[in-house]
Amino acid sequence: MPNTRRAVVRDLPLFQWATNTALTLPAQLSIEDWIECGKSLKKMETGVQWWIGDWWVFGEARKWGEGEEIAERIGWDYGYVRNLGWVANVYKDLSLRSDKLSFAHHQEATAESVPHKRRQWLERAEHEHWSVSQLKTAIARQAALDKCSAIDLDATKVGKVAVLYGDPPWRYEHPPMGGSSRSIENHYPTMTLDEICALPVRDIAHDDSVLFLWATNPKLYEVMKVLDAWDFDYRTDMVWIKDKIGMGYYAREKHETLLIARRGDLPPPVPDMRPDSVIEAPRLEHSAKPTILYDIIDRMYPTLHKVELFNRGGLNRPLWRAWGNQCILVAAE
Repeated sequence: MPNTRRAVVRDLPLFQWATNTALTLPAQLSIEDWIECGKSLKKMETGVQWWIGDWWVFGEARKWGEGEEIAERIGWDYGYVRNLGWVANVYKDLSLRSDKLSFAHHQEATAESVPHKRRQWLERAEHEHWSVSQLKTAIARQAALDKCSAIDLDATKVGKVAVLYGDPPWRYEHPPMGGSSRSIENHYPTMTLDEICALPVRDIAHDDSVLFLWATNPKLYEVMKVLDAWDFDYRTDMVWIKDKIGMGYYAREKHETLLIARRGDLPPPVPDMRPDSVIEAPRLEHSAKPTILYDIIDRMYPTLHKVELFNRGGLNRPLWRAWGNQCILVAAE
């Protein structure tokens, strides 16, 4: 004789036991029924957003009333249910839906506009057991890299660059502390603010580009004028903390600031490619900056060509070129 009771249990009347705030199970429920109930709840947990979305698409296809009115009659937020319907419609080809991933995974993959690439992202998320956040980061990273690569390709075609890094040879109005032997002019030729502003940096910088520019503490006001002259907008800064204290008229200096400025629409690095804003590195010979900055900028923009402005000591790094005071681009050896 067939077990009709088990057949009924597989379709437990959960909705009869559920309210908006509770699930009240009958006292006589067996462990087998309780487990079946859990399986049903699991199915609801993973499927309910798809169900709502498909339900919404069904009604929209038949033009059954105004969306906001229908949502209000049922008690749903219109924006919420419309979004579920939009995602369900994006994946109307049911073969694109993975029952091993959440609705939120599929929603994040809609950031990719090409259907077969969405499938690739979902397959990768499933294979690598990515969380929704990990999938979102991976897609954002690739989108940023793709946009940066497109900008870099365009910049290369027109003989420009999208990443610039420089340490201007500031000329100081006041005598250096410690006597004339400490004069900057003993180390390299300096330039006035007007001379630095007049350099044709905007001619070598792509319309979508980023600039990393060192500013000594007395020159913070002047460096903002340089950014304006070169057509860059200040965004943020990093700080180099040195291991030895230096001189100073008001405070003995132990740090320098690296300003980050942008023009156009070059994307910022995605979160996992963004460096710490504080760099701790030993103080070097006069004016020399930590070489780790090259690595930091390369990690932020790994595929883009770069130019170092005011290079004074040669440059031998992939994707980097030097640009000296004579305004001549020099390819790295």
